[in-house]
Amino acid sequence: MYLKRVIIQGFKSFAKKTIIEFKKEITGIVGPNGSGKSNITDAIMWVLGEQSVKNLRGSKMEDVIFSGTKDKKPLGFAEVEAIFDNHDKSLNIEFEEVSIKRRMYRSGESEFRINGEKVRLKDIHSLFMDTGIGREGYSLIGQGKIESVLSNKSEDRRGIFEEAAGITKYKSKKKEAQNSLKKTVDNLQRLDDILGEIRLQEENLRIESEKALDYKKIFEKLKEYDLHLSSKKLKSYQEKVLNLIKDRDELDLSSKVDKSKLSEKRKKLEESKENFELFESDYEKLNYSRFEAKSREDKIQAEIAIIKEKINTSSLQKEENTSKTENINSKIVFLTKDSNTLKPIYEEKSYNISKLDEKIRALADSLSSINQKISSARELKEDNSKEYARFIEDITKVKSRIEFLSSIKLDKSDRLKKSIEKMTLYEKEGHDAQGVLEDYKNRHKDAEDKLQELESNRLELESRVKSLEKNRSEIEAKQRSILLEYTKTKGQAEILKSSSENYDGYSLSVKSFMKAVKKDNLFEREVLGPLGENFSTRKEYEQAINIALGFGVQNIIIKSTSTSSKIFKYLKDKKMGRITLLPIDRIKAKPSPKLSGFNNASFLGTAYDLIECDKSVDNIFSNLLSNILVVKTYKDALDLDKRLNNDYRIVSLEGESINRGGSLSGGSIQKSSMSIINRKKDIDILNEKLKTYESSKLKCEKDIVELDEQMKSCKLLLEENTLQADTLKRELDLLISKYQKLSFTREKNIEEKNKLKEEIANIEDSLSRDKLENQELLEKLSDLENNISELDSKTSSNKNDIEELEREQKNFSENLKFLELDRLKLSNELENSKRELEGKKSDIGNLEKELAELKKSSENLSNQKKDLENKLRELEKSYEEGKILSSDLDKNFENFKIKKSEKQIEIDKLQEDINLLLEKIYKQENILDKNKSEISRLEGIVEMERQRLINDYDLSDFAFEINPDINPTNKDIKILKDNLKAIGDVNLSSIKDHEEVLARLEFTENQMNDLNLAKEKIEKIIKDLDAQMTKEFKKSFEEINGHFKEVFSILFKGGKAEVSLEEGDILEAGIEIKAQPPGKRFQSLSLLSGGERSLTAVALLFALLKTRPAPFCILDEIDAALDDANIYRYIDYLKTIEDIQFIMITHRKTSMKIAEVLYGVTMEEKGISKIVTVAVE
Repeated sequence: MYLKRVIIQGFKSFAKKTIIEFKKEITGIVGPNGSGKSNITDAIMWVLGEQSVKNLRGSKMEDVIFSGTKDKKPLGFAEVEAIFDNHDKSLNIEFEEVSIKRRMYRSGESEFRINGEKVRLKDIHSLFMDTGIGREGYSLIGQGKIESVLSNKSEDRRGIFEEAAGITKYKSKKKEAQNSLKKTVDNLQRLDDILGEIRLQEENLRIESEKALDYKKIFEKLKEYDLHLSSKKLKSYQEKVLNLIKDRDELDLSSKVDKSKLSEKRKKLEESKENFELFESDYEKLNYSRFEAKSREDKIQAEIAIIKEKINTSSLQKEENTSKTENINSKIVFLTKDSNTLKPIYEEKSYNISKLDEKIRALADSLSSINQKISSARELKEDNSKEYARFIEDITKVKSRIEFLSSIKLDKSDRLKKSIEKMTLYEKEGHDAQGVLEDYKNRHKDAEDKLQELESNRLELESRVKSLEKNRSEIEAKQRSILLEYTKTKGQAEILKSSSENYDGYSLSVKSFMKAVKKDNLFEREVLGPLGENFSTRKEYEQAINIALGFGVQNIIIKSTSTSSKIFKYLKDKKMGRITLLPIDRIKAKPSPKLSGFNNASFLGTAYDLIECDKSVDNIFSNLLSNILVVKTYKDALDLDKRLNNDYRIVSLEGESINRGGSLSGGSIQKSSMSIINRKKDIDILNEKLKTYESSKLKCEKDIVELDEQMKSCKLLLEENTLQADTLKRELDLLISKYQKLSFTREKNIEEKNKLKEEIANIEDSLSRDKLENQELLEKLSDLENNISELDSKTSSNKNDIEELEREQKNFSENLKFLELDRLKLSNELENSKRELEGKKSDIGNLEKELAELKKSSENLSNQKKDLENKLRELEKSYEEGKILSSDLDKNFENFKIKKSEKQIEIDKLQEDINLLLEKIYKQENILDKNKSEISRLEGIVEMERQRLINDYDLSDFAFEINPDINPTNKDIKILKDNLKAIGDVNLSSIKDHEEVLARLEFTENQMNDLNLAKEKIEKIIKDLDAQMTKEFKKSFEEINGHFKEVFSILFKGGKAEVSLEEGDILEAGIEIKAQPPGKRFQSLSLLSGGERSLTAVALLFALLKTRPAPFCILDEIDAALDDANIYRYIDYLKTIEDIQFIMITHRKTSMKIAEVLYGVTMEEKGISKIVTVAVE
């Protein structure tokens, strides 16, 4: 396998697509520094999957994309393709030619392809695994590798050997395993802490759950009794309800009968009211008919009067029409006479006009002939005029140009003057602007200083706020911690209080007796309680005092012996068992032993000396504890016993006891037996702690309020600061804007000044050119004026001819005009006669039409009068008939009035019956309401009791539960409730919580076991990895050493060299390189000369390459550090290496000579690399 080709596009300085062909022989790549030679190496590294930006000589991966030059824009992607010959199937892929392509876009997206197919980076690494190409191989040897060999840091040098040995992957795995081990150990530590908490929680919950179980047992019995009694009571209430329901139903039936009667009465009343309404409607209609009849009479009377008036008006109109008709007839006769006179005059004027038309036509023909002659003459004149006009136009143009040049001379002179004035003005403005700019700069600096001050204040305030927030968080954390401790302490206090009240830890007989004494207030306060409750001692003495007292701690102190008989009787009667009594009046105090000479640190004193008790019971404790000695350790007890000849009982703080007579006691002690002593003292201590915690809680709350106020104040100041800063920033932006605007104006001023300078020069040059042009134009004007004179003589002759013809034309035209005027006059007269004749005819027609309309109007008036007279007769007849109808309607109305009164009486009677029934029904409903109210009350009591039972006993529903086997009383229920009260507050969920905690404890212990197993497995993996790395590194190291000796001897033509491990762990030990060039002593690499060190480093790299050969190897300027003598040895050795394709980047001529193919890298265009093939001589 070998590298055939590399195609680069857009990668670093290779902007254009560049193809580099490689042969199996040595290929050289040359070029000046900075031309981009090493970018070829970077491209090959990159395409093979290099991910380290540092190794690619960049700061970010985007740097590999061509970034553009002054003349060329940046590219959007970089692409490199490497093509390998795979005939020998070195790569585990079926293709004979393998293409690896990598492309990256500026967006950060990247893609890899193998023979065009998209793949992952992992697939590229897998393809080249164990081929010597890639991260762990030596397919690329650069100056960095030489520097690593020559480095004084053993880790840099060691890294090269580890790469060659191939143990880097194992080191990575080991690091992962070590991280996992650390996490596992941390998890084990956390689990151990959690287990401690869970165990403590389980202990507390166990006590709570036992108490809860006792409570639950009594509660279930209470529930049974309460349900039994409540069921009996509720059953009696239900029987009462049934009786009330029966009474309610009877009343309901009676009420329904009365309601039925009421309904019938209401129905009759409705019918009567409906009949009455119908009758009343007829009554109203009749009354309305009377009114209408009267109205009709009045209306007919009014219409008769109107018709009579219309008849009189019609007669008068008819007489007026007759008068108008006579007047129109006389007008028609007069107009007909005038029309007959005008007709002969019109005909004579028509004849005269036809004669004039003939004369006009003859004269027009003569005038046409003269016009043709004038036209020909005028055409000749026109041609002369055109030529004349052309000459005149040219003269005008020339004169115009002369005038223009004269005028622009003035204009340009004026512009020149103005430009010079502008220049002066611009210079002044520029000078003024410079002063303003300086002022702006100073103001800008002041504003920035102020802004900096505000920013400093802001940072200080923000820091203060953060500090306050941190303090608040710390106080909140402290508050939470206090709350946690408070809750924990409160729980402990409650448990201790509960244990004290229940006498936990005492025998059953003592517990039962003391509970009874407290509950029933027995024996008139003679009983002072168990011995354990009547004294206290320091914590470290607790165990020793407990051993000293033994079971005696449960003995009960009483005031007098006389009470003992009552107590024993009570115990027998109640079958409570046996107890030991300690009467104060009977037991005498014992004097403390005199033990002079026993003041050493191990002897603490008598047990009596180490306790505190009330004076009233002092004799009891003196009697019991004065002869018991307390020491620190069991050894101290033995020593003291020897000295005292076994005369005293001795106990140690650890719990061992030496009894009088010689017997010894010791061993483990159950914790429960220790809990009796100091219980009251512990409760007091815990209560004091609770008070302290409450005080601390209040202080924390107060501190938080104060901090909140401070933070509020700081935040207000911060807001004010921000507001000031924003205002100042806006002012600064405005100032910057003004500055920029003025700077722009000033630059524009300078630009305009430069333009004016250029313009002044242009104007002066233009004035010179215009003067020259004016001279030429004056000469041309003289020639044109001579041509005009010649043309004037021709035009004069033509003008005389035209004037003669125009005089003839004028005579004919004037004659024709006079004839046309005469004709026009006659035509107007004829038109006037015609209009007058037609007007007379129109007036006659209009008068005849008006006469016809008057005739028709007179006929209509006659017909209208007849119709009105007929209508008058009809109305007079209707008026008489209406008077008769009104009389009949008045009679009927009176009859209806009587009947209406009778119907009203009938309705009033029905209404009275209905009211009586309503009163009766109202009384019945009152009784029913009371009945229903009582039913509701009883049902409410039943429901309330039912709800109480459901709520009290958490029932899903209630059903009667009467148990014939029990007969509880309210007293029994009271006793059970008192028992529950005596138990006090319980946490019923503690039963389930205890089960859950037990399950959690088991689960956590299993987790602990699993983590311990995991820890052991990880430790084994690390051990196995170390063994594997040691084995492979040792093997590779020996092989490298052998190759190094061989290559060194070849390169130095003798001498010897070796690599060796320093003392210590083979996986951590540093690597020492020693060499002996010919004629010198065997010494460390660092002591060799520069050239020798470089060649030794090359020898070691070739040894590594021999140990881990690669199909191809890029040698990136590794010959740069070699002197002229060593370079020949280097190239001689290089030529001897077969089966490796070398690509050599160099600028040493000696190295170039051995290259079969030579490429040059140039940079014709700055920033863009280009490949050229160099001829090899």
